[in-house]
Amino acid sequence: MTVAPISRDERRAAFRALLPDDAALTAGLGSVFGAADGSLSILRREPNRYASSFPSEIVTCRLDSGRELLLLCKYEAGQSHSSHGHRGNVAYEADVYREVVEPLGTSAPRFFGSHTWASSGDTWLVIEYVTDAVPVSRVPSRSDSPWLAARWIGHFHAATATRLAAAPAAFLKRYDAAYYRQWAERTQVLASGLHGREPWLAPLCERFLASADALVTAPTIIHGEYTPKNTLVQGDRVCPVDWETAAVGAGEVDLAALTDGHWAPDIVDACVREYELARWPAGAPHDFATTLGLARLYWNFRWLGERLDWTTGEKGVKRLGYLRVAAERMGMC
Repeated sequence: MTVAPISRDERRAAFRALLPDDAALTAGLGSVFGAADGSLSILRREPNRYASSFPSEIVTCRLDSGRELLLLCKYEAGQSHSSHGHRGNVAYEADVYREVVEPLGTSAPRFFGSHTWASSGDTWLVIEYVTDAVPVSRVPSRSDSPWLAARWIGHFHAATATRLAAAPAAFLKRYDAAYYRQWAERTQVLASGLHGREPWLAPLCERFLASADALVTAPTIIHGEYTPKNTLVQGDRVCPVDWETAAVGAGEVDLAALTDGHWAPDIVDACVREYELARWPAGAPHDFATTLGLARLYWNFRWLGERLDWTTGEKGVKRLGYLRVAAERMGMC
């Protein structure tokens, strides 16, 4: 028996039922802002229409000083969305903000804190809600938005590579060769019914399995899903969100995610140049193009290997096309 996947509207309705009531929200935010005496008040609560993995909402609150804050509150609420070890939970994302993003002084949304709900042990994440921010692919009259995003992540990778050299950030997930290989292996299994129609796919999976070690030679801290949807722009400010996928891995994965199937070749080439200049001002390593090519293969395997309907459905057909183009560029298909 096949169970139909839940629709976006059904998921949003289910998430709304998991939001805390006003009293619980006031108490929780009071803990975050040091206003446990009841001096914090909630002015407005609005649904977050972009909520996907966990329930979240937009909250306007007022502090005792009279200052009003616009917050994005994200709740664990007993939910889990590990994607075969790819994602962390809300507590993990809060640690990423606290230990990595905020100390670097990036332009990502400001981290205000987290709260553990005593009755369940679930974590709430409280960050700045960035007004008038839109995904880089939808910025009106801003053709340079992809380049801004590529430059931002290049600077971030340079800074976090330096950070890793000084401190290992042991709490972060780590992309080792086995992690990369699992997605090609899963794709092989889930696409077993497609090998007759796509005879190039199984040999490509094997070639990737033999090449995955090249993705672990120069790790940095990565976002993990640095897609146009997760990369917002507010004027000249780049605001990456949804850090639950952060990990130690190949920085080229984030560049592959940003440029995956969304832009014309000249825009992709410009993004690659901006990234190189930002991360390596003195010049990219000699194997950068190869590592980026492998990262693009991984990025497609990662989605094809998630679940059967993603592999064989309409989106899977498109993803297979992206994968083949990436493989042909590398002479692996």
